[in-house]
Amino acid sequence: MVSVHCMWLICLIYLGQTVDEGESILCYVCDSMNNPLCNDPFNMSAIAVSNCTNENFACLKREKYDKGINSTSLHRGCIQKHFCEVLAKASEFCYTCTSDYCNSSFRTIALCPLYLFVIIVSLLFK
Repeated sequence: MVSVHCMWLICLIYLGQTVDEGESILCYVCDSMNNPLCNDPFNMSAIAVSNCTNENFACLKREKYDKGINSTSLHRGCIQKHFCEVLAKASEFCYTCTSDYCNSSFRTIALCPLYLFVIIVSLLFK
């Protein structure tokens, strides 16, 4: 059986990994209309990164269909946190997130540390 002290230590380590260290976040910045590497599957090694320093900003991943050219484009960058809520009625895929490099892929990737934590805790208490 795992001691209570050990369990607290594991929780503190996990929480320390999830806390943001400042008011800025790093986001990938690209547009698939100008750079095909911006599309999914995402090639993050060839994409610029921006430091979003405004506390009201988040990283963005947005997919937009353009009827004029009959094409879908993908945009990644920095934007105000509530940008996607404003676009909710436009039936576009729009996602904002507030951790470094979080606009590289789908949001399920951001939950991996949580899944790992739950698995470790459940194994410790079996």
